[in-house]
Amino acid sequence: MKKFNKIIVASALSTSFLAMTAYATNPSTSYSVNVNASFITTISMSTTTAPSFGKLPAGLTAASTYAMTTAGVVTPTGTGAAVLSGPPVVGNVLIKGSATQAISISATAGTASGGVSVTDAQCAYGGGASSDCFTTPLLGAAPGTAGTSLLVAPTISVPAAQAVGAVTPALNIVVSYQ
Repeated sequence: MKKFNKIIVASALSTSFLAMTAYATNPSTSYSVNVNASFITTISMSTTTAPSFGKLPAGLTAASTYAMTTAGVVTPTGTGAAVLSGPPVVGNVLIKGSATQAISISATAGTASGGVSVTDAQCAYGGGASSDCFTTPLLGAAPGTAGTSLLVAPTISVPAAQAVGAVTPALNIVVSYQ
């Protein structure tokens, strides 16, 4: 019986050894994954001319708005609202970037100043037609490294009893590749 137990133990050990040997000789598998990276020309913007409404009346009894077009025409709305002096000036932003990738341009309200805020904007890119870039992004051709001009004409909202003095509400221009 002792001989039989030795055979069983030897058989079990050799089976374990064979199982470990079979496992140890299993070949490993490797797999290669490609990593993608695209390098692009960064977009930059600089203000050539800031938009200006000229001189407007202070202290009106009701709120008013002033809507500018990319042709430089200002339409005042509200009792007593008017452009008193100084010609309105359309903003001009130079956009530089890729020579091959088209862009998307949109405008959003920035920080109000002295109670005055930007509530809308018209944009014209590269001599093209004017459109509302505040509610719908404007699509444009690649600006190129020399840059392409973006005309910016904001609409401002002025509260009643506006104080005398200069204000500078902000308009954010967002440009991204399509």
